[in-house]
Amino acid sequence: MSSPADRLRLAWQQILSGLLPALATYVRWEFRVLSVSPGPPVLISASAVNGACPFPSPISNITLWPGPCGCYAIPPVGSLVLLEFHEGSETKPSIAGLDPSNPPILITLGAGTDPIAMSALVSSQLANIATALETHVHTGVQTGVGTSGTAAPVYTPGSVASTLPVVSE
Repeated sequence: MSSPADRLRLAWQQILSGLLPALATYVRWEFRVLSVSPGPPVLISASAVNGACPFPSPISNITLWPGPCGCYAIPPVGSLVLLEFHEGSETKPSIAGLDPSNPPILITLGAGTDPIAMSALVSSQLANIATALETHVHTGVQTGVGTSGTAAPVYTPGSVASTLPVVSE
């Protein structure tokens, strides 16, 4: 006859053995990105890095959920992602994190007709600033060597300098 401690140990082993497959869905796993379709929605296929991962590999059509306000970042092929399973279900994989050593290939800062950072209004104002900088002509008394004329662009369109305000004389 077995002792109470042996029976308790056996009971715990049986409980843990029964729970172990389900517990794997509550752990974040490292996967390597195999392919990305830019979407929307963005779909990613990835393969498990760890051989102990109990999920079939590769997993296809993992939807990259956008963050608040529709923002998302697309990981490059070959980079690592953290994969988790919503509600502990193998049928609901999602990307929980991106590889910090591989920057995203595309970052979208919003969705729809008025994204957060580059709405139509902001884009038109930036275009107006760029036009003003490219066509600005110095007027008044010349005090130095050289002639005044149309200023050459001193910035790259889309750069921080292109967002500077126009100062009128």
